[in-house]
Amino acid sequence: MRKKAPALREGQHWTVDPNTGCWVWSGYKLHGYARCIVGQAHREVWRQNGHPLEAWEHLHHKCENRACVNPEHMEPVNPSPHLTAHRRGESALTESEVAEIRASTATHRELAARYSVGVSTIQHIRAGATWAGIGPTRPEVFCRYCGKRITDGHRHKVYCCREHRVLFNTRKATLAKRAA
Repeated sequence: MRKKAPALREGQHWTVDPNTGCWVWSGYKLHGYARCIVGQAHREVWRQNGHPLEAWEHLHHKCENRACVNPEHMEPVNPSPHLTAHRRGESALTESEVAEIRASTATHRELAARYSVGVSTIQHIRAGATWAGIGPTRPEVFCRYCGKRITDGHRHKVYCCREHRVLFNTRKATLAKRAA
């Protein structure tokens, strides 16, 4: 059962910024977000102003001021796109840089040094684990034996089937023996 919050009031809990219209929380803040006895103050002010809010929903600050509790500056959103948008907003890379990284033939290390990010960041971008839908994805992979395109789920393979792997390796071994 959720605790009942005391009524939150202007002057007592926040002040109005005349320039932005933000209701700036004057109490305790955690990571910049207004906090009250029951949790996040902006969620409680939203509820006290008669707006419904599901437990799983996030409130997006349209004003981008985490300390703001003005319900007119908020909108309920689904968590996944909300978190993605904030991560991209705080990212060291832009969408155009991500597209350049995906199109580049440089090594992970070279790209990491060029863009001042970690090697794992470059690996995740190129693998499509992050920044999905931005720029070209990895180049297509083809079987080394027959040239058939290998599907997305098996891009780590270099042969389309076991038979071709065995044939290719046998042929390579035969050529190596002939050369010796």
